[in-house]
Amino acid sequence: MKPQTPAESVFAALEKMAQQEAENTGLNARLADSQAELTRLSVDGDLDDSKTIATIARLQIFTHLLPARILARQAATELAQKALLGACHDFISQQLSPRLREVMARARSKVRDSLKEHFIDGIKLIRAVDESKLVMDLTAIGQTATIRHLPADEAVQYAEDLLAALNALEAVSAKL
Repeated sequence: MKPQTPAESVFAALEKMAQQEAENTGLNARLADSQAELTRLSVDGDLDDSKTIATIARLQIFTHLLPARILARQAATELAQKALLGACHDFISQQLSPRLREVMARARSKVRDSLKEHFIDGIKLIRAVDESKLVMDLTAIGQTATIRHLPADEAVQYAEDLLAALNALEAVSAKL
């Protein structure tokens, strides 16, 4: 099996998070439905009917066991969030930041070459390069591409922002 790139690791961690969230949502919905049905049967059900009694017993078991399962899944989700943050940090340090530095150097060189005939003063040339749209766009991408220690519940948005930054970076790179 081919080793994953840091971006692929982020995608895999995002998929794991989505899977965890779907499981949590499903369990919470099942618990709510079981509690509602148990309440309805407790009030309106025919207590002389063996099927009703069996359903009540099954629902009591569900409403008793599901909260523990939900807690376990929430703990798994927290671990998945931490793994996603770790994948994001690896992605930044191993793929996004090096690529950003490379594209930034090419962009600065291109802008400097196009502006150097207009600026005699080297300081003004440097400032003009820094204030060019191309360099400022890359600087904005760089603002996203920073390692942050966020609350775990912000990990998905962070990962999505980083992947969007990579796409934006590649779009700028294609224009160079």
